[in-house]
Amino acid sequence: MKIGSLVKQIRQSKKIPTETIYRDIMSKSMYYKFENSKNDITSSNLLIILDRLNMSLKEFEYLIHDGLLPAYQESFQRMYSAIYRQDVDDLQELHQSTKLNQKKKLRTEDRHLQTLVELYIEKLSGQPLDSKKVDIIKTYLLKCDSWYYYEWSLFNNSIFIFDVATIDALFDQTFNNLETYESHNALGNESVLFVANLLSLLIQQQQIELANKYLKSLNLIKVPETAVFETILIKFYNKLLLGINSHKSPKQDVLNLISIFLKLNLKPLYASHQKLLDFVLQTYSFDK
Repeated sequence: MKIGSLVKQIRQSKKIPTETIYRDIMSKSMYYKFENSKNDITSSNLLIILDRLNMSLKEFEYLIHDGLLPAYQESFQRMYSAIYRQDVDDLQELHQSTKLNQKKKLRTEDRHLQTLVELYIEKLSGQPLDSKKVDIIKTYLLKCDSWYYYEWSLFNNSIFIFDVATIDALFDQTFNNLETYESHNALGNESVLFVANLLSLLIQQQQIELANKYLKSLNLIKVPETAVFETILIKFYNKLLLGINSHKSPKQDVLNLISIFLKLNLKPLYASHQKLLDFVLQTYSFDK
């Protein structure tokens, strides 16, 4: 749907007079052309119009896409799902589609998505990561003076390609911006997901001192009572690290917690967290 025609539809459905929406912005002939998709407006004027329509930019974007996620975000969701399921075949199929998109559109985000999918295929297949692919992501992120939603989301999803020292150096720069862009996220609380990914990596690399440091950051994140998944993640890592630090097996407490995933029929999530628990039980020593 065109921007102008959508503004017209919203304005009419809310019974808001044209004068209220367009005063000091455009003339009658101009807004007539705009609402009939014959003319465009500046981004600053669009923001004023949305404010007068009592509508957020995020809600407007949702409507402009007819309630569907943009293709790029949809591909990211598919990638998340395949990773949790460890479904290399699905990642291979996604790789083909992202490769075609990248050739057609030549967009940086499509190239990054294609590269990420390739790296995850290598990771899940137990292959060494291609250094050229790693450099594509690293070079982009490290050359940016400031990170915005796209950059820290990309970092979050590629965290496994960075060494611990680099992650530690970048953490403050990244984490301080997370809550600023939280409302942009359609996939959950990215702050929690980011720190959870980091904790998983550190636990597997047996960097417990750093993990304890970032657990404190995780516990400072405010999540709404309705955020079930994020709440489980926070409790999961608290119980894991409490067990590691106290040398008391966290097995039963953690199994009781992640069993909620099974009750919600989220078997891939249960399996991925059980796998980390199994690693902890096999790697760290606990009192009998």
